[in-house]
Amino acid sequence: MLSYLEALEALFNTGTMGQAATRLRLSQSAISKRIASLEEKLGLTLIEKNGRRVNLTPEGRHLLERLQPLLAEFRNALQAEPSQHIGRLTLGISESVLSSWGARLLAETCNQLPSLNLEVHAHRSPVVVDRVLSGEYQLGIIAGAADQAQTLFVQEILREPMVLVPKNLERLPAKREGLNVITIESRSGTWSAIEKRCQNLGLVREREMESFFGVIQMALAGFGHGLVPWGVCEALRLESKTLSHFSMNELSRPISLIARPTTIARQLPSLFLKTLVEMAPILVTSRFP
Repeated sequence: MLSYLEALEALFNTGTMGQAATRLRLSQSAISKRIASLEEKLGLTLIEKNGRRVNLTPEGRHLLERLQPLLAEFRNALQAEPSQHIGRLTLGISESVLSSWGARLLAETCNQLPSLNLEVHAHRSPVVVDRVLSGEYQLGIIAGAADQAQTLFVQEILREPMVLVPKNLERLPAKREGLNVITIESRSGTWSAIEKRCQNLGLVREREMESFFGVIQMALAGFGHGLVPWGVCEALRLESKTLSHFSMNELSRPISLIARPTTIARQLPSLFLKTLVEMAPILVTSRFP
């Protein structure tokens, strides 16, 4: 029965049989058979086709809403560690964080916990939230606002300042108010966290991208000024003197660790968080301009 419910959950999260199969490392026919078997056992219609996508029926959504917390707790129980310092953790992390300073922070945290086996997966922050909620990942490190994570434990690790990359690396106007910028898309956690502050500063988003690295490349190619986190500029080795930096109080995005409350109450996840918070000022915050 668990495998049937996992197939339904994967289909809900991905929207297509193919993506659900990829996520569970199964064939599409296996996903279809599991859903059909679950419908037969329950006597309910759980899915309906909508063009190329597959949606859950109201009965399917209701079933999943009731059972998702139980699925997550079951996965948690299977991942229990044998001792405080030894065990395996699965972590989802924002792509922009991992691709900049995040990998260094994770490496040093693991050095402090040599018996830890850390499995790392990179996604956009909203995907990380979804997979922590479902219990697929025990921990998550997300960038920006954690709007979806109301039922999760959330602890801010640090705040990362934002940076303006001038168009063609030319000098920016002295007055930032009314300045048009290219930055991250509306669905991102970072934009949710900085949108109001950008408005207060008079920054106007004229174009949005799905990737901060894409924003920088567009700025370098002359499409406009790019608004990105400091770490992404550092990862691309852009010279600090060519950039326009915001102070932490002016414009920054929160970076937070998330987990289910029952997960963070356990020894190993709690120790991982404590070590991560200790390492962040040494490896990351101290490098901010």
